Parts: sequence; structure tokens; C-alpha cells
Amino acid sequence: MSMPNVGREYFCCFRFLVVSLAALWFPMQSWAEQGILETPTPGSFQSGIGLVRGWVCTASRVDIEIDATVVIQSAYGEERGDTQTTCGDTNNGFSVQINWNELGEGAHVVRALADGEEVGRATVVVATLGQPFFLGAQGEFPVQPFPQAGRTTRLRWQESRQQFVLSSGATPATGGGSPRNDAKLEDPQPGSFQSGVGLIRGWICTATRIEAFIDGQGPIPAVYQEPRGDTQPTCNDTNNGFSIQVNWNDLGDGTHTVRVLADGSEVGQATFTVVTLGLGSFPLGLAGSFVLPNFPKNGTQTNVAWLESQQNFVVTGSRFQGIEEGLCKMQQGQATDTNGGRATIEWSNPCLLSGNLAVLHVQVPNSGAQRTATTTRSVTAEDREHRAATSGSFFLCDTSISIQQQDRTFGSADFRLVDLAGNEVCRELPPNTELGVFLQVDAKSTGNALRVL
Repeated sequence: MSMPNVGREYFCCFRFLVVSLAALWFPMQSWAEQGILETPTPGSFQSGIGLVRGWVCTASRVDIEIDATVVIQSAYGEERGDTQTTCGDTNNGFSVQINWNELGEGAHVVRALADGEEVGRATVVVATLGQPFFLGAQGEFPVQPFPQAGRTTRLRWQESRQQFVLSSGATPATGGGSPRNDAKLEDPQPGSFQSGVGLIRGWICTATRIEAFIDGQGPIPAVYQEPRGDTQPTCNDTNNGFSIQVNWNDLGDGTHTVRVLADGSEVGQATFTVVTLGLGSFPLGLAGSFVLPNFPKNGTQTNVAWLESQQNFVVTGSRFQGIEEGLCKMQQGQATDTNGGRATIEWSNPCLLSGNLAVLHVQVPNSGAQRTATTTRSVTAEDREHRAATSGSFFLCDTSISIQQQDRTFGSADFRLVDLAGNEVCRELPPNTELGVFLQVDAKSTGNALRVL
């Protein structure tokens, strides 16, 4: 089993004797059933341009907190007809546009706060191509079998979205533009392919109301005053972004046109081509991971995986020249704690360019753990492990892991284990439990060999 490390050197050759990995696949809803963080989903990969979104019945303001340091006020009051039954009204949606790449690769904790109270949280893994906004990359790739056996799907890099979209393999329809100096329709681009859940997005310096028309139908109100630091030189402030979430699948395959107006004056328009899987508005239960060769440049391979919530493929990692292909695959082994409790560990190395994270899944068998000799530990830890062993549980704590890198050994101060809600973990797992965690390496750690002892 292997994983990469910071500084583009790579961890390899590890084995589990005492393992500490604890987490729950946390639900996204947590605020007295009166709100929910819908996107991102816990444990998901995120890349490119996307949304943090959800709904809450009643609040004065909704904020999005990232890694307990960055707080962004979200637009609130968007129309959400599906909340009528719970909330008694429909203007309960919140969302904020985000470039996931700007957060940097690795695990990040996203929390939605309604008047300071948590609505929901999710820990996500951000994968990038090494830059916040990668320019100049091009590529179209057939992947198979997807979405079903015997079928091939084509993916094309869409620079404006910093993501892959579905392609028909033909030339997309084109037309339109965004000629104003104080405003721009950035997505969809004229002559682009669009697929899955995406955004009509851009920026304008000053406006009271922004709305869009799709194929002449509308108006559809946009969220406005989203943070856009890149507009400061033009607008002299930064709250100029606008966006509308769209499920392009609902439009159907073929040519479509979007027109955006600000206070009745055109910001821009675009003619483009929508490509779907032909499985309806929101197909469920699909899965697929693929390696795209020579992208974003020759000698580099990019990993992508289907993300149901986005109805698109997202970047999950990249492997550059000199890195063994086997390092980027899922591997499985048996783990034993110091009292003989056992679990099956699946180790997934997403091969992030930064090499700072591994994803682990822990399964404790229903039959209980076998017993082996006990190692002397502190009273508190010994009591915990004894209780775990006698109940057939598996004891998990990051203090039980050491990382050996060549002639150096690193402890829990150099990395941490977090659950999908972003909490550091140290607990026992009962029998018949399946759990997921992230192993996040501290950015200051360097080396090229990982061994869990």
C-alpha cells in the first residue's frame, strides 16, 4: 500500500500493526431538521468552479465557513419550492460560488452557519491540476464502459468551468459574446459543451437585478454580489459575482442559448451544445473512475471519477512523470490493534499533486476481533483498548500510528486523522462497523517512505 507525500516525494511500503482510523459517514443535515447543506457531500472530491448550496427555513444571514478560518456570506432567500412542506414557504435556498482550486489540494472542512448556528458540515478532498485556474489545457477523451457496459462516453476539458464535461465528439454550436467592459458572462462560453449540474455565471460591477433567459424562457433571477476578488481593479470592489445553478440535463441534448440581463441591459449571451447520458434528468447509482493520459500535458495522467451530485466527472488526482502507476490505486489489508482487535483497511491514494492525503475505509468484522499480546500503554489508552478488545471492537487513534520515512520516524504531530465532518478521531469502533477517514499529512513533513507501525 502506498501514498504520496508533500514535496512530490512519495510514501510507500506501509503496514498496519496498530491503526487508528475512526469516522462516521455523517449526514449533511444537522440543524433541528430546519436546514440542510446539500453540496458538497461529505467525503466527496471537488475541483474547479462549483457551489456550496443548501437551504434553511429561517435566518437573518447564512455564512459559509471553510477550515474554521475563511467566512463568506452566502446569498440567501433563493426560490426552493421543495422546502414548502418543511418551512411553510419557498424562499429558503442559499448558495455561494467557489473556485475549489483556490483552497489548495487536500482535505477541507466546509460548514454552513445560519445566524451562527451550524446547518451542516462536510469534509471534502480538493484535487487540482496544480494551479488555481489552469489555462491553455485542451483534451477530449473516450472513457468506457460508462455509463453502462458496452457504452463509451466522451469527456472534454472545459476551461471556463475548470472541469470535464460530456462531449458529443462533434463541433459544438457557437454564437454570442460578452462585449461590456464592466461586466462579463463567463459561463457558458459560446461554442462550448455543457453537461450535468453547472452554472450560468459571471460578474458585473453594479446592478440591482440580474436575470437569465434560456432559449427565450425566463426570467430566472441570479444570485448577485458573490465575492470576486479578481474584479477589484475594474470595479473598485469585490462583491460583483453572479450565478444561477442549472441542471443542463433538463434542457436535453442539442443546441441552446443563454442570455443574461442586468437591470434590462444585456451582459452577454452564448449559444452552446448540451450533451447528456440519455438517462433522464438526474440518473442515480452510476459509478466510474478513469485515467486520462497526457493531460494536462504530455507525460502527466489525470484521474477522474463520476460525482453523482454534480452529474459530471471531477478531477481526483494527477500522476506526473516518474511516479509509479501502482501508487495511485486502491489497496486493501488487515489491521490489528495492540489488543488483537482486527479490521479490514482499504487505502486509497488519490495521487494529489501535493501528495498530502490518503483516504481510508475501515471495516470491523461482525465476528469480533481475535486477541494477541497486549502492549503496555498509558492507563487511559490501555483501558480503551482493553474495552475494545473484550467487546470485539477495534480501537482507533492517531497516536497509535507512526510514519517511518527512510531513517526517520514521524508521529501524530506530523499528520492527523479526521472524519468526514472534519473532527480529529480517537475512539473504538464496534463490530460490524464501516467507517471512512482522511489521513492528512502536515505540510511541513517531508520524506519518501510511509510505514504504519
